[in-house]
Amino acid sequence: MSLAPDGDVDKVDDAQALAALRPVIGSDDFELVEELNDLLVVALVAEWSFEVPVTVDAVLDLPNAVRTALVAACEPLVGPLVGETADDEVLDPTSPTAPGNG
Repeated sequence: MSLAPDGDVDKVDDAQALAALRPVIGSDDFELVEELNDLLVVALVAEWSFEVPVTVDAVLDLPNAVRTALVAACEPLVGPLVGETADDEVLDPTSPTAPGNG
């Protein structure tokens, strides 16, 4: 069964996608991904307009839509944060070591 029978994945909301992924990746793995997302937000967000400091507990207390938006904004930065790059222009072909993501 496809979440997007008409092929338009943009019509699939986050709740549908998460519900479909939970049995595939397992509950423990799913919780680990959620914890890592919260830590990613804390690592990358210096300050916000809420009256509490940026902490994991504060992230967990945010309205779901705000937390989801923060995670979505931070996710593209996880690759460079751990040393991965998809930009061939920054890879040195004369390097004696293989790229970290290849």
